[in-house]
Amino acid sequence: MPSPPAPSPTRIALLICGDLTGPALEANGNYLQVYTRFLEDTAPGPFVLTPFYVVTSEVYPDPAMYDALLITGSASSAYDATPWIVSLAAYLARVVVDAPALRIVGICFGHQILARALGGACVPNDGWEVGPTRVQLTPLGARVFGPADGGEEEGEIVIQQMHRDHVPALPPGCVLLGASARAPVQGIVRFYAPEGASPTTTTAATDDTAPLPPIHILAVQGHPEFAESVVAPLVATRAASGAIDGATAAAYEAHGRGVRDDGRGRVARAVWGVMRGEM
Repeated sequence: MPSPPAPSPTRIALLICGDLTGPALEANGNYLQVYTRFLEDTAPGPFVLTPFYVVTSEVYPDPAMYDALLITGSASSAYDATPWIVSLAAYLARVVVDAPALRIVGICFGHQILARALGGACVPNDGWEVGPTRVQLTPLGARVFGPADGGEEEGEIVIQQMHRDHVPALPPGCVLLGASARAPVQGIVRFYAPEGASPTTTTAATDDTAPLPPIHILAVQGHPEFAESVVAPLVATRAASGAIDGATAAAYEAHGRGVRDDGRGRVARAVWGVMRGEM
C-alpha cells in the first residue's frame, strides 16, 4: 500500500520585536534561535519559520502566505509612540479583521501589543514579575491549556515571566484565561465568531460543557520559550543596572531557580493547537 502523504508544514511568520543582550545572549543565542529551539522542542509536526525583524523594517508578512503569526517579547513598551510600535499595532489591527484565516499568538510584548491592537491597553505595573510564576486559570483557561502533566494543580500553570508592563483589563472581544497575583490578565483568547456575532458571544466562556469554538488569537503574558538559562542572566543584568529592584532580584534568587514550569508542556501544546488550527 502507498504511504499516506506527509503532512504539510505549518507556515509560521515570526515577528521579532526585540532581542537578548549580554550574558543572556551569550548563553542562549538571539531571539530567532531561542524561538526556533522552543518550536523544535515542542512541535507536533513539521513547520517552516520565517523571521520578520519589525523593529528595523516595516516589511510585514503577507497573511496569504502563512498559517500563523507568532509575536515575540521585547524590552520595549507596547504603549509607546515609537514609530515601529505604532506601525506594528496598526498592522495587527488590520490583519485581525482582514485576514481572519491567519491565526495569531502573542507572547509577553506580543500579548501587550495585541491588546493595544484590539482596542485595549498596556500600562506600567507597580513592580516586576520575574521567574516561574503561578497563574490561576479560569475554567476556560483550564480547558485551553489542558490537563495537568503531573506535579501541579489542575487549576493553574507555572510559566516564566519577565515584565513590568501589563494588560490591566480584557481587550474588547477577548476572554480571560488566567491571572497572577500581580497581573490580572495573564492570558486571553479571541474566538472565531459565527457570522454576525461578537467574539465574546460563546457559551464556552462560562459553560465548560459547551464545545470550544475555534480560537483565532491566543496571547500569554509569560514566556513559554524562556528557560532558567535565559531568565537568570536577565534578572542579574537588569538588577545590576537598577532596572529591576534588589528585592525582586533577591526573591528570584531565593525561590525562582530549579522550579519546574509548563512552558514546554501545557502552554506549548496550546500554542501549537492554535497555530495548527486544532483548537
